[in-house]
Amino acid sequence: IIYYDVRTTLKKESKSDTYLKLLNINDDFSFNVQEFYFLASDNTIGRDDRNSICIKDKFLSKFHVRIVEDEGIYFIEDLKSANGTFLNNEKIEDAIELKSNDIINIGSLKFLFIQGDGNE
Repeated sequence: IIYYDVRTTLKKESKSDTYLKLLNINDDFSFNVQEFYFLASDNTIGRDDRNSICIKDKFLSKFHVRIVEDEGIYFIEDLKSANGTFLNNEKIEDAIELKSNDIINIGSLKFLFIQGDGNE
C-alpha cells in the first residue's frame, strides 16, 4: 500500500509529458548526459549549475538557451550564447515557437523536442 501511495503522488507531481530526447547519446561525451530531459514551464540550459538543465558541454555557454511554456505553447530563445542555437538547422535570433519533432542543436548536443498532449 505504501508503494502504491508513493507512485500515485509521484505521478501527480510529474505533469509534464513534454521533453527533450538526446539524439546523439552514443557520442563519447566527456560530460554526463541523460537520454531524456523533461521540461517545466520555464527552463534554462547551459553549463552553469543554476540552470534547470545543467550540462557541462564546453561548447555550451553558461546560460545558453531558454525554453518556456505559455498557454500550452513552448518557445525557445537563445540567451546570447557564443555558439548559437539552431532549430531544424537554422540559427535562431529571436524567441520562436517549438513544434513536436523539431530538432534543436546546442553545443555538441542534438535534441528532439517532443510535446505531449497534456493529458495524464
